[in-house]
Amino acid sequence: MRLRWLLVLSLVFTGEVLSHRLHAQDDKAAAHVARLLTVGWGTTTKFREAADLQSEELFSAAGRSPSALYPAALVQIKQRRYAEAVKLIDEILARNENDIPAWRAKVWLLTVLKNYEGAMVAADQLSKLLPKDEAKTDEEDQNRVYVAFLGRTYGFLGGPAQANVSIDSRKESEKTVSGRLSESRLVVFAEARDGVLQKFVELTDAKVTVKDKAREQADANREKTLAEI
Repeated sequence: MRLRWLLVLSLVFTGEVLSHRLHAQDDKAAAHVARLLTVGWGTTTKFREAADLQSEELFSAAGRSPSALYPAALVQIKQRRYAEAVKLIDEILARNENDIPAWRAKVWLLTVLKNYEGAMVAADQLSKLLPKDEAKTDEEDQNRVYVAFLGRTYGFLGGPAQANVSIDSRKESEKTVSGRLSESRLVVFAEARDGVLQKFVELTDAKVTVKDKAREQADANREKTLAEI
């Protein structure tokens, strides 16, 4: 399902960059990263056991640094071990609480795990870290990627996940997060949020009326909408 690949795709680039940087510093450690991404790239018990073993070898070679923790988290996401991936992301944040990609990863993972209150706390922290001043460079383009991500997250919380999220908490959280955005960024946020909500409405309107079928469709709608975050 596309749901399974969202953060994998968002972290692949990070993993590649870290791998290349690690290669420049320590060929042996970089080789461990490459091997981890190979032997752990599957969901069966065999892949999980191989990944656990190779992760320990990577940590022994490179320490529990972000350069090692990111690839390890990437593999656990591939293996659908989301709770374990969160722990690795938390290790990264313990070393650097201003790591914006790590906060984005945490928001997504907590949303997948249906820890919506935790996801909103993480989203709040992510929004605090975005530079207030808009730079007329590629950096601002990246900042807007994060803003759109936040918008889609709140669209999901206000749509597919609304039955499991406190309305008051969500509204207050969204108000706080959006209140930190400039006028132009707020447009990006709102468009991303509303796009998710509109898609959810369309999917919901299209579901069948038979009770059991409707429940299955609603679940499918939920996952499909989350995949767009």
